[in-house]
Amino acid sequence: YSHYENDILHKNGELLTISWTNVLTIDADGYPTDVTCMGHDVTERRRAERVLQESEERFKALHNASFGGITIHDKEVILDCNKGLCDITGFTMEELIGMDGLLLIAEQAREMVMSNILAGYEEPYEALGVRKNGEEYPLRLHAKNIPYKGKSVRAVEFQDITDRKRVEEALLESEERFQLAMNASQDGLFDWNLVTNGIYYSPGWKSMLGYEYDELPNDFSVWETTTDPEDVKRSWAMQQELITKQRDRFELEFKMKHKDGHWVDILSRATAIFDDNGTAVRLVGTHVDITERKKAEETLRESEAQLVALFEHLSSGMAVYEPVEDGRNFVFRRFNPAAERMTRISRDAILGRTLLKCFPNMDRTPLFAALQRVARTGKSEHLAPFHYRDETRQGWRENRLYHLPSGEVVALFDDVTERMKAEDALLLAKEQAEAANRSKSEFLANMSHEIRTPLNGLMGMLQLLKTTSQDTEQSEYTDHALKSSRRLLRLLTDILDLSRVEAEKMSIAMEPFDFNDAVESVSQLFSSVAREKQVEFNVHVNPDIPSLLHGDVTRLQQVLSNLVGNAIKFTNRGHVELEAHPLPLRNNEEYRVLFSVSDTGIGMPDELLEKLFTPFTQAESSYNRRFQGAGLGLAISKRLVELMGGNMAVESEEGTGSTLYFCVPFKLAEYNSQDLLEKETQTKLTGLNILVAEDDYISRFVALESLKKAGYVAEAVEDGEQALAILKDKPFDLVLMDVQMPVLDGVD
Repeated sequence: YSHYENDILHKNGELLTISWTNVLTIDADGYPTDVTCMGHDVTERRRAERVLQESEERFKALHNASFGGITIHDKEVILDCNKGLCDITGFTMEELIGMDGLLLIAEQAREMVMSNILAGYEEPYEALGVRKNGEEYPLRLHAKNIPYKGKSVRAVEFQDITDRKRVEEALLESEERFQLAMNASQDGLFDWNLVTNGIYYSPGWKSMLGYEYDELPNDFSVWETTTDPEDVKRSWAMQQELITKQRDRFELEFKMKHKDGHWVDILSRATAIFDDNGTAVRLVGTHVDITERKKAEETLRESEAQLVALFEHLSSGMAVYEPVEDGRNFVFRRFNPAAERMTRISRDAILGRTLLKCFPNMDRTPLFAALQRVARTGKSEHLAPFHYRDETRQGWRENRLYHLPSGEVVALFDDVTERMKAEDALLLAKEQAEAANRSKSEFLANMSHEIRTPLNGLMGMLQLLKTTSQDTEQSEYTDHALKSSRRLLRLLTDILDLSRVEAEKMSIAMEPFDFNDAVESVSQLFSSVAREKQVEFNVHVNPDIPSLLHGDVTRLQQVLSNLVGNAIKFTNRGHVELEAHPLPLRNNEEYRVLFSVSDTGIGMPDELLEKLFTPFTQAESSYNRRFQGAGLGLAISKRLVELMGGNMAVESEEGTGSTLYFCVPFKLAEYNSQDLLEKETQTKLTGLNILVAEDDYISRFVALESLKKAGYVAEAVEDGEQALAILKDKPFDLVLMDVQMPVLDGVD
């Protein structure tokens, strides 16, 4: 038995393929007897097989040559795929065959893909793929149901669209940036097709004229009807030059009518697009609303005109200098008429010339140095007046220098000769007034002392009179006389202190003192006065304040007495509080204490507080009548506090009360038994031999009698020279001297 095929030529010339089957017949002895040959025409079958083979080869070629990946799957299992799919996914062909095709889809997209498979969806769509390395990528899928090996399967084209997406995103970003730029600039865009005469106006183009996008058609007539007719003519002429290549670009300002009727100033810029033949086919450009800019330019022109007028009519001299030679010289650029009058130099003679050419020695002056500084730093300077002298006149000039944005320096100068004369006269008058004030203060201090001497004698005699036998009426008269004398003495003391402060003869002592004792003394002094008025008087000293401090205890007690006395005087009911609290250390040596004296008295309105510390003034003149006093206490107190290095302030509400604060710095001190004596160790110094030196007879008499009544042995002399003479012959335990005495005073 054998089988073969061969080609034979048909009578009609067609080549036929014959399939031959040969069967050998064998006899009983095993010898061949004959051969049976059967031939079948298989030409059509062979032709069909060749067509099929060629089709398969073409399919394979297309399959592998595809720009994308191709897969054939049945029930999601991949039956076949091409090399393109391997390139896209990173899997090998062997790995892909038999794999679940959904594994090539990112997890978040699988539900959508599976839904399309079940629905037999055959339109292209996008999904998210996943590569072998886990990287996700944008994917375009296009599936078809096809017959494959006798059954219907699904052929799917995979296309990696990463690059396309990147280009699309870049294009979108570019479009967004362009749109954002257009919106941010509020510019309008137009695109005119010169071939079709179609035109596009952007929303910004239309809103520039007050229209919504749908209110104006994209028609060329819109521009013609909204633009000023004269501007249309100018624009047409320039457009023709542009499209005929007589100019490179189009730029023109014109007016367009707004929806509400007013004119909008427009700056139009455009460029032409030409085809391969050099014919203009499009005109693309922008519109910019320059209405505000035009208004600003007009305002600037008006301002410049005003500045020029001001420059020409300014009463001050003005010169504008341009720095040259790296700031080593200056060129005159402007010189106003006032400058010509002041300097007697014509502007024509100096404009355009250098400063050192006109004034060779100018570089040695402070003005030239200031010009260089202003040009270098850009900071303005105000120069002190300087003296000038020429052949016919002399005087004073004052300069103010300013740096301009252009880099130039402008100098404004005035002749201040009369002002300098007035200031000199004023200074002389001030010095004379201060001298007169000092003389007044010295006179007042002397007069106060002279008045105080007989007053002390009067008070001394009254005090002596109190020690004698008196009936009730006489005692009452004596008490009233003493009270009046003490009031007069307080007034004289205040006048004397104020005079000493104004005459700058008040000195502040720095001595150790017991702080608690100082405050307690003031408390004891006013406790009885407060009780008489039925006013509660409380004192609180912060225990953190050291007991021993360095300072002027006398002046401190004087201030406290003035403030507490005033508070009690102006309080008819309620209370008065004196408090002292420490403040944070300013340095290692200075210890500050804050005092406050508050009351529930009459108080004051805000407008009267500023008068509070003025000498000889009370907050209101009626207070002088209602409350005794000359208005010196607070003025002196404030000045004493300032002399001690502190300050004073006040809070007050009319009808509610007042609080005065003052802060005084002290120095910390260590206890020294030589400086302070404890009260319990002090003894009554009776029986001492005392010498009194006093030139006034009454004062001398009062002193002697008072000392004798107190149990002392006392003698008296009239001046310092007599005191020295008696001291040579007789010892005394104590000498009491008047400061001012004839021949030899107490100080000498």
